[in-house]
Amino acid sequence: MLRISKGIGLVLTLLMISAASLARAELVVIGHPSLPVNELDLQKVKDIWLGKVKHLASNAPVRPIDQGPGSKVRDDFYMKSLDKSPQQVKAYWARVTFTGKDEPPLNLGDDAAVRAWVANHPDAIGYVDSAAADSSIKVLFKFK
Repeated sequence: MLRISKGIGLVLTLLMISAASLARAELVVIGHPSLPVNELDLQKVKDIWLGKVKHLASNAPVRPIDQGPGSKVRDDFYMKSLDKSPQQVKAYWARVTFTGKDEPPLNLGDDAAVRAWVANHPDAIGYVDSAAADSSIKVLFKFK
């Protein structure tokens, strides 16, 4: 009887963890309020994070900011925007850096660090869980 109760408890715990991850807010791309665009499409987001786009409208420079390695938000962003795993993105940037063509985005710790950086740097663009977005930045893209 005790063995069944432990098994049910484990199942309930796993279900609660799964439900919590499903309840997670959506991922958003954020920018400094002074950026001359109010929204981006998925292709533009991809091109910015792969270093293929360096300027937005009116030739305004844009600098992508990444969350730190191992971040769940970072992993989700790579899969949703670039359709690549973190290892594939790391390999991509290793090739690009080796050839001297570009440098990867700056790595910061988490949602709060990215939001603070973007809010204080006019050329910055980053991604955070939508729950971390506030009036210090503007949301440029929402993942569905």
